[in-house]
Amino acid sequence: MRVLGVGPGDLKTVPDFARGRVVGVRPPMQGVLVIPAAKPIGDATETAELVTAVRAELHERAKSLDDPIALFGELGSEIYTDREADLLIETTDKGILKVTPRVSGDSSTGVRSVETFMFDMVCLISAIKNERAPRILVHDSHLFDAIDGRQVASCLNIGARLAEQYGFQYVVTLNSDFLELVTAQSDGAFDADPYIMSTRLTDATDDGGLFGLRFD
Repeated sequence: MRVLGVGPGDLKTVPDFARGRVVGVRPPMQGVLVIPAAKPIGDATETAELVTAVRAELHERAKSLDDPIALFGELGSEIYTDREADLLIETTDKGILKVTPRVSGDSSTGVRSVETFMFDMVCLISAIKNERAPRILVHDSHLFDAIDGRQVASCLNIGARLAEQYGFQYVVTLNSDFLELVTAQSDGAFDADPYIMSTRLTDATDDGGLFGLRFD
């Protein structure tokens, strides 16, 4: 198992949140959509009032959602040339805010995994812009298992570029043979060498894991 990493710092730098320290809780910031906690719904009138309130809040904050929606579409266009990607944000008939990442075409496991990748990136970048997130994102190899090698290469290139652009650590664990396959299928579009870390993960020994010990 190889570890790819890009961004400031390295794996030896453990963020405060990983050490169990409370680093501070910020109040809601301007431009951030804040939906009040749902209350038990007693009748149709309360439901209608809740739907109206959420729709009004969504309309009021619409401009703050333009960038995340646009970024999701841009990432989709970079990964797929024959599909459209949309981030749908709507209110359900029960007054619940619903966010749906969607790529057109079939809903195969690989496409759903790409949706997850793009949604993770969009959420992290949006949170970083509002200073509400740790600057790190980790993806395990399982996310990429069902994705075509060319799309995996695009995802890794996107992750590396956005990590540099927004100053966060992007860490990916991939099996060595899978990484070689992705590099070969990319036709030179992806080069893993600048990102491969010296850390090697293996289950051959008890101390071959990321934290140097085995969890039961």
